[in-house]
Amino acid sequence: VATTVCFYAIIFFIPQLFARIFTSDPALTNLVADLLPIFMGGMWLFGVQMTAQMFFVGTGEAKKSLFLALLRKVIILIPLALLLPRWFEVRGIYYSEPIADIISASTAGILLWITARKTLSQENIAIHAPNK
Repeated sequence: VATTVCFYAIIFFIPQLFARIFTSDPALTNLVADLLPIFMGGMWLFGVQMTAQMFFVGTGEAKKSLFLALLRKVIILIPLALLLPRWFEVRGIYYSEPIADIISASTAGILLWITARKTLSQENIAIHAPNK
């Protein structure tokens, strides 16, 4: 999570750096500087999503991991990318990405917290159960 927060800080404060890797055109560099922080706005939470997905795969709950992956890009992002341009024109497409990231990462974090709490509670019961 700390890595994604640091990477987003770089994107937020100096987005021109990334544009200059690919172009020297000032108009395009300014466009990237304007839109990249918006498009990548939910990236700082992406570490939570990845952690949850890896946790569920590692604990044998791959269906939950698959659900989280589909939630982000298919269930949330595609409808937002189709709907938001109606109100925000082209910028609506750029707004859809951070909204999908934040919703899916929050969902992943809550699901991870509930599952981990339940798992730890069951392990605690097993540890303190009387031996027969």
